[in-house]
Amino acid sequence: TKYKYGIAIPEYTEIGPGLFINRFGGIMINGDARIGQNCNLSSRITIGQSNRGERFGSSIIGDRVYSASGARVIGSVKIGDEALIGVNSVVVRDVPAKSVVGGIPALIISDEGTTGYVNRTWEEEDEPLRLL
Repeated sequence: TKYKYGIAIPEYTEIGPGLFINRFGGIMINGDARIGQNCNLSSRITIGQSNRGERFGSSIIGDRVYSASGARVIGSVKIGDEALIGVNSVVVRDVPAKSVVGGIPALIISDEGTTGYVNRTWEEEDEPLRLL
């Protein structure tokens, strides 16, 4: 997928069911990151790691998180359930559940969360997921 579609997600990355990739290309996920259920990723997303300092490590993304185009989540950062990461934001601190963050560095700008943004979801009673 890395060369054909411009998406690099290592096969050992922990990802919950219902991941939705909304736009083509430029998606880079560190293999040690963890992504929850029903998350939405747009183009040019980076979920990376930090190799030193207080945020050493990789990110943990909660359930029903929406990452807008160009968002960057760097280091051992926890993104709460139903959080929304705004366009071109750089997240270097934990984000509480149902928060909307934006800017460089990303700051909380709302408590509206992903209401209206995460619409295509997988539920346990749905058909099993299939790899293409």
